[in-house]
Amino acid sequence: MKLLSYGDESALKVDETGFYISFADMMTLLMVFFVLMFSVSKPDSSKFDEVAKSMVQAFNQEVAQEIIDELKLLEELEASLNKTITDMNLTDQISTEVTSEGLKLELASSALFAAGSAEVRPSMQETLKRLNLAMLELPTSEYIMRIEGHTDDVPINTAKFRSNWELASARAVNVLYVFENNGFPRDRLAALAFADTQPKVPNRDAAGAPLRDNQATNRRVLVYIKPAKS
Repeated sequence: MKLLSYGDESALKVDETGFYISFADMMTLLMVFFVLMFSVSKPDSSKFDEVAKSMVQAFNQEVAQEIIDELKLLEELEASLNKTITDMNLTDQISTEVTSEGLKLELASSALFAAGSAEVRPSMQETLKRLNLAMLELPTSEYIMRIEGHTDDVPINTAKFRSNWELASARAVNVLYVFENNGFPRDRLAALAFADTQPKVPNRDAAGAPLRDNQATNRRVLVYIKPAKS
């Protein structure tokens, strides 16, 4: 190795010049290399489109099959629950419908509770118990359940319930307890309260007069059931 003294300025200049020349050569070679790689790897737009379309098609087919499988499970569950409802002569109090949110059971509040109460009638506790058993006996899938409490627009303010929110919440939770106490897994249960915010039909006419039949329709508990995701 050649050692340079501080006084050997000419030698220092020669070495610095050599460094810059070598660095410039290296940068040039790297640039040429990356340009070459880009030119070789430039994608064919038509092939790219074909691959993209194939991926989308495969994804859509998979999603469509999942939807079909879920619908089959819900239809099987609906058939089983409808048989139970018919056997108990409760078709006028409980209706079922397959929706985008799952199998919906609509239960009239008048059948479940006394006016202004959130305690489930003993006769309806037995009904819910049998519905629960029908679900648990199905071998095809586990299910998750969401229970919603809905009221009419008549305000309530009692010692037990300060508002329709509290009444709707208590009713949903008490229905949930019936399912939980009869074996439905508690980690797949949820309760929600909507009070009078989501009426099924108008509570009042254009003049603001109450529509009694409609208000009775809006007092309901909805139960949504869907297969649990694996």
